[in-house]
Amino acid sequence: MFGKKLDEVTVDDVRAFCQKKNKEGINLDYKKDFSSSKKIAKTIAAMANTLGGWIIVGVEDDGDDKPKLPAEGIDWDKQLSLRVTNLVIDNISPPALPIVHVCDPDKKNKTFVILYVQESKDAPHWLFNENKLCIRLADRTSSAEWERLATADEWEYLRQKREKSIEVYKAHRELLDDLFDAYDYESEYEYNRSRSNGLMNLPTPRMAGEENTKEKINIIISPKYPTRELFEVKDSKDIIEDIKFKDAYGTSISFPFRDLNVQYNTFQRGTHIYSADENRERINYFALNQFGMFSFKQNVLYYDIGTSSNTVKLDQLLVQFKQNLLFARKLYEKLNYLGIINIDVLIDGQSWMRLASSTDSFFASAFDLKAPLSTIYFTRDTSLAELADEKAVTMLVQEFYEEVANSFRWEPVRRSNLQDILKPFGI
Repeated sequence: MFGKKLDEVTVDDVRAFCQKKNKEGINLDYKKDFSSSKKIAKTIAAMANTLGGWIIVGVEDDGDDKPKLPAEGIDWDKQLSLRVTNLVIDNISPPALPIVHVCDPDKKNKTFVILYVQESKDAPHWLFNENKLCIRLADRTSSAEWERLATADEWEYLRQKREKSIEVYKAHRELLDDLFDAYDYESEYEYNRSRSNGLMNLPTPRMAGEENTKEKINIIISPKYPTRELFEVKDSKDIIEDIKFKDAYGTSISFPFRDLNVQYNTFQRGTHIYSADENRERINYFALNQFGMFSFKQNVLYYDIGTSSNTVKLDQLLVQFKQNLLFARKLYEKLNYLGIINIDVLIDGQSWMRLASSTDSFFASAFDLKAPLSTIYFTRDTSLAELADEKAVTMLVQEFYEEVANSFRWEPVRRSNLQDILKPFGI
């Protein structure tokens, strides 16, 4: 929100933010001070029950939902962070602890306290001895406050949120997979037909609608609860264009899959691109829907003549995984999405596939690294705050690296350094 890591935000940064007169909304709230801990607890619980958000303590509302200028701040105290923890524990059940940053005080000993509330996977969060359940409003035109009591339906939704979110998540994911399968089925059919030389008995492609994850890395990154439209379908191409960046792996000029002589196309929920070379050795797919879910697929299994084995490249897996994390950060920053983010990765190869790397020949030549199982699966929950932290991103890539290494029975003491593998790609 401030264009830098939360723990680096200063009082000057907050005052500059206030000068822009950003209005309060579903995920932004100003509090003059800590004089009413119950009101702050109410906002924290409502945001946690809804989509998450930011609370800036030390900024007064001007009566029109904008910050009152000048933003004075509050007196600095070493117990401010503990004060937030205590008001949450005393008033919210189960506790919804925000990330807290207390800015270093200015010359007048004034500071601001910034609370980052994440959309909670432990909702519903009740207030005041479990007798009130609140949600955050997107528009308070007809309400004096940004929070209101949840209706019976909303209460039930929060209670079943995890179960319902799984169903919604699966439906969105299936649509993106079905879209890929439709293109890939057609590509496979045309490839088989071209190889048949006009014979009547064509090689039989897989069944239409049969999911094809084989020989690919399949990455899905999405809001944990993808129930709200984050942008209009007509804007989906522009969003990708705005946040594209140099493709470190070199599949195309920019990520994700721009400049492949194939255009992004609109579908009923967003935009997508599919490309396959004439031999179907290089297949690339990327799709983004208006709920903030995106799907990345790329071939990773190839036949190595030298070793007479099916092989995957470690550097490709790591670079593409990190590029998807970087895209997710840029996407959710642009969409101002502050909720929980789910990462799902499936590497679907073949039993006893071999591991290689174009940037680290030592382990490939010294060890015969093969995976007895054909699939490698990795899943994690994260947040925009973590994706905006380079150390946290490195840790996520390291965890993914460990999962891959374990699948190939690679002893930890002999593993290559992650940075040595990624450095040649400048990522």
